Amino acid sequence: MSQYVSYKGWVEAIKSFEKSDYEDWFMFAMLWFSFNSYYSEKYFNVGGEQNQVVKFAKDNKILYESLLTGKQADFKNILEKFRETKSPEKRECIKDMIPNRSKCVKFDSENNSCEDFFKTLYQIRCNFFHGDKRSDSNQDKKLIQWAFKYFRIFWERFLDEQAN
Repeated sequence: MSQYVSYKGWVEAIKSFEKSDYEDWFMFAMLWFSFNSYYSEKYFNVGGEQNQVVKFAKDNKILYESLLTGKQADFKNILEKFRETKSPEKRECIKDMIPNRSKCVKFDSENNSCEDFFKTLYQIRCNFFHGDKRSDSNQDKKLIQWAFKYFRIFWERFLDEQAN
């Protein structure tokens, strides 16, 4: 029954798209669609979607590092803000929500590379797109807001650099 409430919640969200409660969820999805169309074309010869995302991250680690050390203060606190998306304890990873899996994608002080960032985003995307992020969960909402904010900063900077 609780999953039904979640399914129904998304249908209701569509009806009220202008409500700010759902705006981040839809913006994250649109942002991912933009990214997906890029990496699936650029890395068509790399087998598997996750491998394509990882290859993209490896190819763009310098951009990630420049955002961490650059003038953009919003990106510098990426790890701290990630940890704040869960309470009362601090978030260290994103669980793979496939039943009977205990995999956890770490994003912490030891796992904070561009590849770790994109693996984390990809796991959030998988959980979200496959139904394991709930519109009525405050922690899930915070996580999606975090993912959207930092992914958008990265993706927009990437696209700006590609245009030049």
